[in-house]
Amino acid sequence: MQASRLSRFAQLALLGTVISCQRALSLNERPLQGGTDAGGQGGATSATGGAGAGGAAGAHSGGTSTGGHATGGHATGGHANAGGAGGVTSSGGSIATGGNAGAAGAGGVPHIEAPLKLTRVDATQSGKLGKDISLHVLGSATTGSIASVEVTILDSSKRSVQAFDTNKDGKLDSATLGYVPTTAPKTADFDLPIQLLGAMVPNAASVRVVIKDKTGASTTSTTVWPITTQLIANDGDACDPAYLASRCADSLVCSGVPPTCSTGTAPTITRAVYTRNEFGPILGIEGLDPDNDVVSIHLEFLSDGGDPVQVPLNGDGSSPQGSFDLTSSILTLNGTFSLTNQSMVDFDLLVPQLALTPVDSRGKSGATQRVKIADPVMQATGKSCDLLGSQLCGTGLVCSVTPPALIGKCDALSTVQTAQCKAAQVLNADAVVTQITGTLDGVALWDVPSGCASPNASGNNRPDTVVVLKLTKPAPILKLSTAVAPTNSDTLLFVLPSCNSLSDASLVCGDDVVGERRAEVIMTNVAAGTYYIVVKSNASQGGPFGLKAERL
Repeated sequence: MQASRLSRFAQLALLGTVISCQRALSLNERPLQGGTDAGGQGGATSATGGAGAGGAAGAHSGGTSTGGHATGGHATGGHANAGGAGGVTSSGGSIATGGNAGAAGAGGVPHIEAPLKLTRVDATQSGKLGKDISLHVLGSATTGSIASVEVTILDSSKRSVQAFDTNKDGKLDSATLGYVPTTAPKTADFDLPIQLLGAMVPNAASVRVVIKDKTGASTTSTTVWPITTQLIANDGDACDPAYLASRCADSLVCSGVPPTCSTGTAPTITRAVYTRNEFGPILGIEGLDPDNDVVSIHLEFLSDGGDPVQVPLNGDGSSPQGSFDLTSSILTLNGTFSLTNQSMVDFDLLVPQLALTPVDSRGKSGATQRVKIADPVMQATGKSCDLLGSQLCGTGLVCSVTPPALIGKCDALSTVQTAQCKAAQVLNADAVVTQITGTLDGVALWDVPSGCASPNASGNNRPDTVVVLKLTKPAPILKLSTAVAPTNSDTLLFVLPSCNSLSDASLVCGDDVVGERRAEVIMTNVAAGTYYIVVKSNASQGGPFGLKAERL
């Protein structure tokens, strides 16, 4: 159904579950296993399994290697290591002489020339309300080798503090958050800025940071870095509009030139949609908020004629309510805000009209707007569509939108799929173990294969992405898994023989690993060739993921 491709944002039951945008990192990542590091020092020979092609020429067991040229990575296709300097000790022999550095080998994980080093972490309380933590993580590593950063929140006694909602159920359940750099540092010495939204919980006093590279190596985690308290500015005082060095006192905002603390501007709603999808009525709102501090949308329940109505929201028919405050799933960015909220089935029969009032952190309210339930308008190829649900694309089409935009144009599903496949990451599974990371975001382009997921998880409004799997040699047994860092959401996997294959043509599909919400599939007798792995979220909100291919 087209409604399945509606939204990249969290969708909540009206009384619903609070969904946090925080992301937590899995802690069970394993180091990569496999071939000898043939390029490390001129390509040392492997005592078991033969000389690496990147090793010094003429390496042999029990003799002396003479000045050959290293030519690349491991002979069996392990890691993509740059050829190292010649002149290494062959197994059981003497020192080789005069070898030259070889060229980089093909496939797999980049050669790690320098060990990870964590130099310093600057941690500061931040945000308009002082509820966030801003980090600068400084250190050094081989360019392009950083895979993820783990941050753990601690109290003054260095005990972990629950600060992150990893299950997206509105409850803080983890002290650790995982961060995947969106842009790799361009130099060996790096300064990674990280913003931890909502992490400044009561008792938070310090952080512990661990950096991991793409081989699974990590820095030590014994050092604790204190969190500096954010300064509070009063009315008329100079302030930091980014709310890093300081924030304004309650009821004030930082604005103007030069920036000073003052009373601000109330948020306004510019567009509201109340329509239906396959799960029931859905509300979508866009608005302007120059102060970036909208905290809630006050909903009043109305009849079709505009009279107040009372609705029981607790499920047992008692304690009816005539209003409700949406305080979660509001996304703010550069003076704008948006949200979507999925209501329970038939809620629109009880409440066919809503009055919407935006409220900011100072208690200021914008103008109230009314919106009536309406069926979505179906659009043709090239016509405008949106992720709020008021304009949907017809059969065989999808709303092509680049996040964070909400409005796009209808295009053929196969065309958008092909574009995604051309731009997809490539997972070269010729190595024993290979791993990549990415993000599940945007609209859903591939339906879930029949019988792959539980019924309540098989709705197709789940964000997905595609990864190109390449094999230049057959794999007797190949395991694909998202049960690695930084996956923190419920995922499923399936493998297609071609980019535009129907989902039910999938070669294999897997949902939950036993005891986990992450996915794993095992393929046998896999022929050399190109395949397409679809990684899909089992929730309407996506997030970061890790994907590992392992030859068994």
